[in-house]
Amino acid sequence: MNRRRTRLPLRLAAWLATPILAGCSDTPERGPEFTPVQDWVTEPDYEFGDTMEGDAVFGSVTDVNVHSSADGLRVYVLDGRSSEVTIWTPDGTLIRRVGRDGPGPGEFQRPVDLVVLQDRFHVSDERRFTTFALDGEFLRTNMVPLSMSWRGFRLRHQALFADGSVVATPIVPTRIMAGSMGDDPVDVLPAVRVFREGSAWALDTLALISYRNWVVPFRVPGETLPANLTQEWVVPDSFRPDPVSGHVIVARIEAVPPGTIELIEISLGGDTVWTRQVRLPPMPIGEDEAEAIVLQRAAAFASWGGDSIPSPSLRRRVRDAIVVPEAWPVTRGIRVMPNGEIWFRAAKSDVPGVWYAVPRADGDGPVRRITLPESFNPRDVTETHVWGERRDELGIEYVVGRRMIAASEGI
Repeated sequence: MNRRRTRLPLRLAAWLATPILAGCSDTPERGPEFTPVQDWVTEPDYEFGDTMEGDAVFGSVTDVNVHSSADGLRVYVLDGRSSEVTIWTPDGTLIRRVGRDGPGPGEFQRPVDLVVLQDRFHVSDERRFTTFALDGEFLRTNMVPLSMSWRGFRLRHQALFADGSVVATPIVPTRIMAGSMGDDPVDVLPAVRVFREGSAWALDTLALISYRNWVVPFRVPGETLPANLTQEWVVPDSFRPDPVSGHVIVARIEAVPPGTIELIEISLGGDTVWTRQVRLPPMPIGEDEAEAIVLQRAAAFASWGGDSIPSPSLRRRVRDAIVVPEAWPVTRGIRVMPNGEIWFRAAKSDVPGVWYAVPRADGDGPVRRITLPESFNPRDVTETHVWGERRDELGIEYVVGRRMIAASEGI
């Protein structure tokens, strides 16, 4: 029989017992103490893709990781459409192709993630983790325990750690989370560690992820069951495992003062390793922005009944159901970069393409504010470059390395 254990970091258990109000804070009123930022810009350096007679044609770039070896920098690209990893030099010379679509050893079925470690890399798909040496030699396959579940809900396996354990989150239908099926809404979901204990598998709770007020039931005339109304400005906690450090990161976005994100690093043993709040100037939500969202949601519900324009009463009901805090959330999610920084994109900014990079170090020092092209999607960071992919106006994807420069140094 599987054994379920629950051990919550004390900090997480404490805030879960506190009421969460969008845009509210219990801190005394005083002048804002914003986190200092250092501005960075980037310039093009490396790019490969769309080589019609060569090797650099990508179907769907799912992930990009880089690794520094004795032979120089290597760029690992996971292509979800072709179910393969390709290994490149930064100038676009193909070194090796690894994997293909299929259920066998060294093959992938709908791969979703690539993690490059110091001596190996692995690819995760819907039911396993496949590990290779850095040169592409197949090493092993770790099957995920499909029989494990949380309260009967299947688990989404997100990361494989060095001890063989897997970090996962439950897959709960939105209707159940909203309470549309008659039960209470699901406000919190666990992030769990799945590990072997003797001959059986066990679950251990690492963190609790808040989804409070994120989605609510909404009655649409003529429909038996309520529809789901997803809130525009209520953002669930962001959760990211980090196999490089062996820890996981939780970002609280909604249950903190306006303009704030709280980052919590947790070990696989459930202990809080590091925490920090980053506070940026809040971006107020304008009445025109709120009305635009009301019209968008109301129009979608009206279309269910074949109407192209929502009625005034429907718009009022939608307006009453939508939570409009005083400011935009800082971000809608985080990324954990192998260089030790946590990156997040500004949910609202006067300058498009603004990302923030927070070092995982003690203290309240400055964070980097990096302006990137809107078409560029960052995936990995070295000391000098940010790597990722971009898609041009024709939908063609390129793997790109952009040099990062402190704005004070100029380009």
